[in-house]
Amino acid sequence: MSKLQGQTRSARTPLFDAQHSERYARHDLIRDYQEHTGANFIVMIDQIFPDNMTYLEELLHPLDSSRPLHLLLASPGGDGETAIRLV
Repeated sequence: MSKLQGQTRSARTPLFDAQHSERYARHDLIRDYQEHTGANFIVMIDQIFPDNMTYLEELLHPLDSSRPLHLLLASPGGDGETAIRLV
């Protein structure tokens, strides 16, 4: 955030906001889902490969373990062994 003539403005530009609007909309939907269900919610949309395990671990690390975990996995395929490890 930066100050401009006493007003606070976002460091993001209108172009950046427009280019990433779908991502922000997804964040809002995920936040709403978590509030409605009381669960942690992770969405993974990608092919399944060993690197996905690292990404999933990064997403799991800060979560409240006392809340249920809901995982939405949408994948066109990938490594079957890694898919088994994910679940």
